Amino acid sequence: MILFAAGCTVLEIFSSYSRYVTFLKWTTLSLFAYVATALIVRVPWGEVAYNTVVRKYPGSRTISS
Repeated sequence: MILFAAGCTVLEIFSSYSRYVTFLKWTTLSLFAYVATALIVRVPWGEVAYNTVVRKYPGSRTISS
């Protein structure tokens, strides 16, 4: 995250606007790819939420796949 922020800062200061806009378009596209993947792939959201919220202790009951 720090490297990405530093890279954006350097590009914003030392490059032309047209080059920086091209960089931002591709990074935005890559972020939308994460959202699209989450929507396309069948994720058992109930199981994900359960395993995220409920702590796992030895001997506790969990949802098995």
